Amino acid sequence: MITRIAKPDILTPAYNQMRFIYNSTNKNKDGFKYIFTVYNATTTNEIGQFKVLPDFPNGYGNIDIARIVQSYLSNSFDSALPNIGLANDSYLKYYVEIGEEYIESYNYTLNLTNASGNVRINFTSPFVVGDQVYIEQADGGSANPNLQGYFTVLAQATGAIVVNSAWSDITNANIDGTVRYANNQKTVVTDEITESDMVAFNGAMSFGGFTTYSSFNYLSNQLNLDFYNRVIADGGTFEAIECLNTLNGAGIIDFLTNQPKDGFCITPTQDLYFSLANNYITDGYILFTNSNGDELAYALTKNYVINMVNVGANADPKIVISGTEGIVKDDTDWYTFQFMANDLIVAYSDLYNVCIDRRCKINDYEILFLDRMGSFSSFAFQLATYEKGSVTRDSYNRDIVGSVTNGKWGYDSTDYGYTNINTKVEKTLELNTNWMTEQMAQYFEELITSPVTYLKVGDEYFACLVQENAFEVFKQKNKNLIKQKITVKFANNNAING
Repeated sequence: MITRIAKPDILTPAYNQMRFIYNSTNKNKDGFKYIFTVYNATTTNEIGQFKVLPDFPNGYGNIDIARIVQSYLSNSFDSALPNIGLANDSYLKYYVEIGEEYIESYNYTLNLTNASGNVRINFTSPFVVGDQVYIEQADGGSANPNLQGYFTVLAQATGAIVVNSAWSDITNANIDGTVRYANNQKTVVTDEITESDMVAFNGAMSFGGFTTYSSFNYLSNQLNLDFYNRVIADGGTFEAIECLNTLNGAGIIDFLTNQPKDGFCITPTQDLYFSLANNYITDGYILFTNSNGDELAYALTKNYVINMVNVGANADPKIVISGTEGIVKDDTDWYTFQFMANDLIVAYSDLYNVCIDRRCKINDYEILFLDRMGSFSSFAFQLATYEKGSVTRDSYNRDIVGSVTNGKWGYDSTDYGYTNINTKVEKTLELNTNWMTEQMAQYFEELITSPVTYLKVGDEYFACLVQENAFEVFKQKNKNLIKQKITVKFANNNAING
């Protein structure tokens, strides 16, 4: 029998460890291995099956499937996203079946009898006529040497088998023993336990943060309730208690982002696209309020586990509760947003506050980046920008063919010997932010380390790569005025004709 020791949270960042740990009462049997089979829950296709030897010394089956799951994740970004969109590239619904395999030996005790001149062993077993078996007696075959070793099953009945060993050779019918398949055929059970309704998303918690991570901080009420009912039906666990505490606390959750809930400023043109684990809830709303007194909302209409929602300055909520349309107007100083129930009264999520940065700017550059929890946030770079270029080329020296004129060979001064090919231009931009808050300065680390960044030039995004290999995280107790500088290059080089 297999029992669970540990498993990942129901909603897990896939770039942290995702360990499934189990124990089995059969772990000391010959040839024992745990079997972990991972499935895509959306398609029910098998992702992979893995056989794991027991750990020493506790004998647990321990597997980390993070690397396996990561290969099925990417990121969802649509610069034309109006309000809410698809984020199914950013998560994987999966389930895991846990089983085991081992060489089973079947014990018999004081059970040898005569069956028409052959030995009959009276015990319950899976053996049938024609099976090749190996019999091992408790005394190693001293009393009955001709019943020690390999035999063929001649007959089978309920609770007994007959093997091709002569009864006349038995000197002691009371010797105990074991019987197993001669080829060490294993007993295999692949689905003794099924861990279902699991979700991995494109996120990575810090080392310290993961030690206190709880998926209930990010799951909507409905997903918590489904999980709570399931674990209660399974006998109740600490997970159920933790889940119930979240439910009793009105289910206040966070978006899947590390962007500060307060002290974060954007320009009137910046984009923010946040992931929200609302688990198919389509009767909720994203509610916006601003310093002008407007209350605006749009409904969640996409039927996904995780939705990508537009909460930036360019979001376009059409439900006007009070005031007029438009989140950011010419005189807006700040706005807030949160995930609400369908009554627009009960809050499902915490409140996020964004201030509007209207300081004079030299440039309009912005960088949209994938943060460590799978959302897209952005920083503006309003101060001086320095653009530099470099050229790469290959050269070779080719033969000058020349020409013959009046019986004399010669060549023209415009003929090429050394020739350039594969010429490409690579441009880099040195970007400078305006003065920022301490919260923004700490979050800026996630831009520098992000694997996915886009440079916004006008209204168009271009893939880019951040060049910084070192950075400093500023704090206002050390530096009153904080600004950041980075260098980026376009992810695609300009080709040159010729």
